[in-house]
Amino acid sequence: MATTKATSNAKPIIINPPAVPNIAVFLAQSPKTERWYFTAQSFTSLTRVDKNGDSFEYLAPKGNNDLRKLPADSIKSLILPIAWNDLDRAEVVAKVGATALMNPVTGELTLT
Repeated sequence: MATTKATSNAKPIIINPPAVPNIAVFLAQSPKTERWYFTAQSFTSLTRVDKNGDSFEYLAPKGNNDLRKLPADSIKSLILPIAWNDLDRAEVVAKVGATALMNPVTGELTLT
């Protein structure tokens, strides 16, 4: 539990802020800019056959992050170096992995 200390302007200062758990982030690449990034909101493409025998593609979320529980100003993505734009996915995964953990307050990345 955080403790506070009163100051002259009556605003409390948080001495021991509550710990914020890391969130899972997933490697993705922007189709527009080709930048690689980690994001807490990622989707995977799946294909199914409908009742008429036609196939269709849909997006399903990856992971189980409930981002509604995070403060509105939380960090939910981070962009990797622009020098990596020309790398293919396998090369980027070899460097940082396909998933990682990120602190939503500081943006600190923990490779898994």
